[in-house]
Amino acid sequence: MDEISVIRNARIGNTRELVNVVILGRYIDTITADFNLEKYRPKQIIDVQGKMLLPSFINCHTHLDKAGLAGKVRNLSGTINEARKKVLEAKKGISKNEISERAEKIIQDSLQWGVTIIRTHVDIDPILGLKGVEALLELKDRYKDFLDLQIVTFPQEGISEVPGTYALMQEAMEMGCDLVGGHLSVVKDYLEHTRKIYDLAEKYDKDIDVHADYDIDRDYERVSTHGDGLAYPDELSSVVLCEEGLRREFRNKISISHLCGLDSVVPDIAKNVIELLKKSKATVIALPPNNIYMHGRSDGYRIRRGVTPVKKLLKGGVEVIFGPDNLHDPFNPLGNPNMVHNAVLTSYASHMSSEEDMQKVMDMCTVDAAKTLRLEKYGLKEGCLADFVVLDCTGIEELLAREATVTHVFKRGRLIANNTLKQERLWAL
Repeated sequence: MDEISVIRNARIGNTRELVNVVILGRYIDTITADFNLEKYRPKQIIDVQGKMLLPSFINCHTHLDKAGLAGKVRNLSGTINEARKKVLEAKKGISKNEISERAEKIIQDSLQWGVTIIRTHVDIDPILGLKGVEALLELKDRYKDFLDLQIVTFPQEGISEVPGTYALMQEAMEMGCDLVGGHLSVVKDYLEHTRKIYDLAEKYDKDIDVHADYDIDRDYERVSTHGDGLAYPDELSSVVLCEEGLRREFRNKISISHLCGLDSVVPDIAKNVIELLKKSKATVIALPPNNIYMHGRSDGYRIRRGVTPVKKLLKGGVEVIFGPDNLHDPFNPLGNPNMVHNAVLTSYASHMSSEEDMQKVMDMCTVDAAKTLRLEKYGLKEGCLADFVVLDCTGIEELLAREATVTHVFKRGRLIANNTLKQERLWAL
């Protein structure tokens, strides 16, 4: 018989009413204001004394294979070019075991912060081979009771630019990777790269998650009129990605990570791009921590930060979520897996200031991200999986203002971390 646990006196999100959450086995069985001990006879009762519950946090974009490299590979200029150069050189001496050890540390840190779902991009090229894929697939299996891990094949150095990469991406998909990635920010021929991504995604019936338009120094004022009669920037690769998806009637999800260049497009043309994104049902993944850290380093004044225009995209009907991107590596040595911290940074960078904005920010790393990641039975409702966190606060504004701490982490109905006791974590046993 499934065990019963009860979380007493909890607030679901921003609500004022205190409720009791009854967990039956792996699922949320009942959410009720009334509590009858004789009826439920729970094995475990946790009284959270008015603290707030949210669904487990989702890190929808990171690079676990690079995580922790900052201690070994230094980016002295802080620029994207030095980061790419240094990481490319470091790949020659990186082992699978090293990748696994660094990634596992971030996974454990993430779990402590209530992040129990992660989508990670993993570099694939002839230098590194499939070491990263092998390491992350092993970790995915090792932590399957605590973490849902999605792995994206990521051609960091390009595809045609580095012969042999495409064959390795196909092999990675055969090994069990979950999504097809791309890197339009480093290629000259947007259409060729895009077609290869879609070909692979269609072959394996997978979603795509593509790095695009990271560079804010391209000429985004040069535009051309396309077949729909609208003008688009010639240098904005996301346009090519969306148009090709529409042409193919691509049935799976399209995620576009970064899209920094859109903030440099004049408003009238940007409206066309936003409408195209909406039409293609693309999700934009904003990555403020990385973009703020990396961008504008060559600007002498009016320093640009390169964050995609989150509020304009949302207003235009485009789904937007966010992630931390790089974690303590040459692309961002300050990267942090705590999603509350990243929500605060996103709020600052995107001017999310109203009560509705603050709620949206937290939705972006929970329920909205769950839609993009195709998670089933996710959320704080009866019948959903009991994957949630307890936070030391009573509302969203307090959560963000104080960067409230996670006190309890539940996964599939089990308490896997109790940070109030500083006890050994369940996954370490």
